[in-house]
Amino acid sequence: MLYPEHWNSTTLVTKDGWLLKVVKLSGYAFETADDWYLSIQYSIRNQTLQSMSSAAFDSYFHIIRRRKYT
Repeated sequence: MLYPEHWNSTTLVTKDGWLLKVVKLSGYAFETADDWYLSIQYSIRNQTLQSMSSAAFDSYFHIIRRRKYT
């Protein structure tokens, strides 16, 4: 088992004692979004990434796509 312990509902503790945080982000329909909204989203994303730009943080992104049946 890679993650033997839960720290809380969204954080796991690895065997080596590292903390692994799970964050779920929802998407948005950028094809139909207004330019000002895209600009705000871009700024928020950049500020978030800049705040984590140190050797103490590592990021891994996994995209889950689900087919919508209509």
